[in-house]
Amino acid sequence: MLLKRSYKPSGVTLLEIMLSMAILAVIAVSSLPFFVTLISKSKLDSARLLTAQALRRASVKAQSGEANTDWGVMMRPDKIVVFSGSSYEHRNGQYDNIAPLDGGVSFAGDTEIVFGKLTSTLAMDKTVILTLLASGEIKTVTVSAEGAVNY
Repeated sequence: MLLKRSYKPSGVTLLEIMLSMAILAVIAVSSLPFFVTLISKSKLDSARLLTAQALRRASVKAQSGEANTDWGVMMRPDKIVVFSGSSYEHRNGQYDNIAPLDGGVSFAGDTEIVFGKLTSTLAMDKTVILTLLASGEIKTVTVSAEGAVNY
């Protein structure tokens, strides 16, 4: 009696690989807008945290009397600068502490805040408004007249 051998293929076919790749491509393309939005919001949150950190650093430096002068922060779309002096224009550049930003965020409101030497106080409450250029989303950082930073 003849025995019939059965053929059992092993592995995957080219068609199965192509279908799998097509499914992965559809998933990747459909998740791209979510990923871009997530990256943009991350830039805004990062800029807000860097702003708060810079304000606190300037406040502490002013309170400690470092360099025997006032300390301030200047916010620009490409960087945040902690400086020594009564204004950014009249600062002592050797003490500048610069935090670069990726861009995509604009600053409005009080973009230059100077803390008084030894007291670390301001003449009035200040508010920095950060806007995400891609979506228009807004976040704020406030500094009370007593120098408390809230974000």
